[in-house]
Amino acid sequence: MFCLEDILRPQRSTECTEGAGKSKKTSGCDIAVSVVMFALMVILFPLWASGELGSLSPREFVLLATGELFTVNLLLAMAFAFSLRVGAIDLSVWAVSGGAGIVAAKLLIAGAGPELAVLAAGAAGLTLGIINGVFVAWFRLPSIIVTAIVAACVILAGHFFVEGRQVPLPAEAFSGWQLVQNVQLDTQDGETQVDVDSPPPPEQEYTVAAPLSITQKLLIAGAFVVVMFILLAGDSFAAAGVHIGRRWSIFLVLCISSMLAGIGGAFWLVDSGSAPVPTRVVDDFRVVAAAIIAGAVIVSGKGGTFRVGMMLPPAVLLATLWRQNIWPARVGGYCLQLLPLIVLVLIVHLSARQASNPKGTRRLLPACAGLAAIVALVL
Repeated sequence: MFCLEDILRPQRSTECTEGAGKSKKTSGCDIAVSVVMFALMVILFPLWASGELGSLSPREFVLLATGELFTVNLLLAMAFAFSLRVGAIDLSVWAVSGGAGIVAAKLLIAGAGPELAVLAAGAAGLTLGIINGVFVAWFRLPSIIVTAIVAACVILAGHFFVEGRQVPLPAEAFSGWQLVQNVQLDTQDGETQVDVDSPPPPEQEYTVAAPLSITQKLLIAGAFVVVMFILLAGDSFAAAGVHIGRRWSIFLVLCISSMLAGIGGAFWLVDSGSAPVPTRVVDDFRVVAAAIIAGAVIVSGKGGTFRVGMMLPPAVLLATLWRQNIWPARVGGYCLQLLPLIVLVLIVHLSARQASNPKGTRRLLPACAGLAAIVALVL
C-alpha cells in the first residue's frame, strides 16, 4: 500500500556506502553530509548584511545570538524536525502550541500554579499527538492531511471557546518563577567621620528581579537538554538491539512532537503575558527552515536524529537572522525570504548526499545546475 511517510523519510546510510550491507553504523557519507551542512550554515550566516545586523559590534552580536538560540521556535522546530525523521509532515505544531497555551492560560486564570499549567499544556499536546499518530500510523493516512485537519479543528475550537484574539494572564501568573537576588548596599559614606561609640548605620537591602524572558530561555534550554539525553538513551537501546516497528515509531514520534509543541505553548506565556488564539495552520516559516537547515530530511545513520537535534539551535538562529535582515519580503504575514533559503539548503544537502554516493554521481549534475540557478535568482 502506498505510504507517503515511507517515501519522505531519510534514506538509510547504507545507500551511500557501497557494500555496506545492512549495517547501521555511521558511514563516511553521513560524516561528509554533516560537514557540508555545518559549512553551509557558516557561509549563509548573514554577517555581511547591511543595516542593523551589519552595524553590530561583536559583543552586541553575541548578545543577540544568545537571545535567539533558545526561543519557543526551537521547541517547535524540534517537533517538526523529529516528525520529518520518520517521514511525517506535522503541520499541527503551530496550532497545537497555541491551543495548549490557551489551556495553560485558562488554568492560570483559575488559580492553578504554573507547574500544573505546563503539565496540562503538555498533556493537551500529547492528546492531539495521539490523534495524529493513530490516523497516520495505523490508518495509513497521509500525515500532511491528518495534521492539517487537526490544526484546523484546534483553530476553530479556539475561536469558538475564546472571546477575542487572546487570553490575558494575571499579572502575577509567573511571579514565582522570576529569578531574584538580594543586594545589600552600605549606606555609610567612606569619608564621613563616625563616632566609634555609636552603632554602625544599617545596611539597606534591595531585591533585584531578572526579566521573565531569562526564565523562559532557561526553561527552553532545560527542555532541549532533556530531549537530547533521551535521544542518547534511544541510541544506546538501539545499539543494544532494541528496536520498535515502523508504525510504532511514527506513532510515538507524532505524540512526542505534539507534546513538545504543547510545552512550547506554555513556555510562550512566561514572557508574553497572554495566550494568542491560533489563526493559521502554518504560522512561521522559521520552524520549517530550521528543521531543513539542521538536516532533518537528509541526515541518516547511527545517531542521526541526535546530530539533527544538536544542529537545531544554530539553525533557528540562522533562520531568525535571515527573517529579520535578508531581503524583507513579507506577504500576508509570511516572510517569503525564507523560502529561497529552504530551497537552497535542500539542493545543497541533496547534492552532498549524491556526491558522496558512488552510484549517484550522474544525478549530481542536474542538482548542481539547479543550485546554480537558485543562487543566481537569489543574488
